[in-house]
Amino acid sequence: MLRASAALSPVIDRARAEQPSIGERGVAEDLLQLRDSLNAAGRPPVRLLVIDTVRASLFGSEDDSDNAAAYIRVVRRLAAIVPTAATVMLFHSGWQDGQASRQRERGSSAWRGNVDATAYLTPVHVVAARLGHSKVEMTLNVYAHALPDQQQAAAASLGALLHG
Repeated sequence: MLRASAALSPVIDRARAEQPSIGERGVAEDLLQLRDSLNAAGRPPVRLLVIDTVRASLFGSEDDSDNAAAYIRVVRRLAAIVPTAATVMLFHSGWQDGQASRQRERGSSAWRGNVDATAYLTPVHVVAARLGHSKVEMTLNVYAHALPDQQQAAAASLGALLHG
């Protein structure tokens, strides 16, 4: 596992020229070293690159399309170092439209325009409330039977992603 200690967002000067940030350079160096050491040892390549969370590694506002686009360029540069890896960018909770109960991510539409998939995870207490259950235990007792098959399917999907 690699951890960045500085923002990944690029440095953009007054002339709008973009330079890699200290955070991007550090993660890029670490990824290169990891990729090369795995290859030298005959080990499987990196299969998953997770940015957790985008907000913690983004300089500026996630609502600004220029900031979002610049950040996405950084992520693409990092992903190019480990081309066998899937890239996952994690965000905190998004917004929920009241009447339509539609969920959407936070921030600029640039995020949505540059993703292949979006998954929303709903806390069990929210599901319980929507079902009219007064306690989450009721929801879990009623629906837990569905979990073993789902866990096996999720494990198989993640295993395929990580191990080819």
